Amino acid sequence: MFSNEQRMALVRHIEHDHVKNMAFKIYATHFHRLLKIEYA
Repeated sequence: MFSNEQRMALVRHIEHDHVKNMAFKIYATHFHRLLKIEYA
C-alpha cells in the first residue's frame, strides 16, 4: 500500500503530466494553424 504522502505525490505528478500534455496539444494545434497560414 502507498502512504498518504506517496499517493499525493503520485496524484500531483499525474496532474502535472496532464497539464503539460494539454499545453503541448494546444501549442501544437496553434503552431500547425500558423504553418497552414504561412504555407497555404
